Amino acid sequence: MPAPSVVRTAQAVQVWSPAKVNLHLEVLGKRADGFHDLSTLIVPVSLHDTLEMRDDPAGGISLECDEPALSSGPDNLVFRAAKMLRDALAPGRGARIRLMKRIPFEAGLGGGSGNAAATLLGLEALWGLRAGPGRLTEMAAALGSDVPCFLTEGATRCEGRGERVTGVPSGTRLHMVVVKPREGLSTRDIFSRLRPGYGCESVEEAQGALAAGDVRRLGRALFNRLEEAACDALDCLAPLRARMSAAGPVGVVLTGSGSAMVALADGAAHAAALGRDYRGLSTPAGPVGVFVVSTPA
Repeated sequence: MPAPSVVRTAQAVQVWSPAKVNLHLEVLGKRADGFHDLSTLIVPVSLHDTLEMRDDPAGGISLECDEPALSSGPDNLVFRAAKMLRDALAPGRGARIRLMKRIPFEAGLGGGSGNAAATLLGLEALWGLRAGPGRLTEMAAALGSDVPCFLTEGATRCEGRGERVTGVPSGTRLHMVVVKPREGLSTRDIFSRLRPGYGCESVEEAQGALAAGDVRRLGRALFNRLEEAACDALDCLAPLRARMSAAGPVGVVLTGSGSAMVALADGAAHAAALGRDYRGLSTPAGPVGVFVVSTPA
């Protein structure tokens, strides 16, 4: 799955909105604006949401979502992205948007951020706009730190608070298993739990392994500074990680601020076998969700 894939039909635009996995995430320090400076290596994966957009001649913006736990109102990132694009470049235009969710939320998989990026790209096509990548990136950064990376195809290295995005090479297709406990985590809470005095783990080894297509080297370089804080916040994560590691993946890492854990596999067959093993896992809240995924071919 590349960046959001836009398909135009006679009456609608459909966009596939991929999830992301952080292969490496370091927190470099807190900024004066309250955000944190980050260095992170991100890949899009085949788990995706779908958005369908139709023109509304009356000029309104409406959102329908098949996940009842998510708001469909003005606080939803999809709604905010649509309004931002309309107000800036398409006054008077309207859209009816339908969001079909597959990506778990409160997981660190970037579902909401990816949906916002998909909305910008989809409505640009629906309304016949020519915003250009620079303007869309500017809007994406205003919507959230993770949003800009979803406008770029393939693997990316993100810095600043996440808005400075650079495409990076990937020497092989990665196969992974995402394990999501029912319990979710708040990004704000996890960052607030970071302990002062941590070191600085360079992203270069993970990025070099990805470029070389060396999966086992990449497995050894997987890292997430937020993992300790996430395990402190959610008691089930450390035992879940240990159980996943015991099954023999190439490596295991928390993605984003969690609560999803990701196991890197040594090929598609290995990922399928790990997926079968992990489907028996559970936490105090119940069985985990298991998703066998891959990066773009």
